[in-house]
Amino acid sequence: QADMFAGRFLMPRDQLKVQIHAGVWRGWPTLYEIAATFAVSATAMLVRLEELGWAHRDESGSPVLGRPVAPGQGALF
Repeated sequence: QADMFAGRFLMPRDQLKVQIHAGVWRGWPTLYEIAATFAVSATAMLVRLEELGWAHRDESGSPVLGRPVAPGQGALF
């Protein structure tokens, strides 16, 4: 519960939304930049983004903006 509180306190949803949805990104370098903005670790940032449904890890473990595509389902655009 303490970790959940800290994540929500240090990385508020409304402030994250401005940072995250400013563009399309993929990979650790961008995640490290976003995490530095909030003075948290990249891992903590990824956990928070996954909790919000705004990011996921691809097959290789790299962070990607957005929800994962379901198996057998392609992208429309």
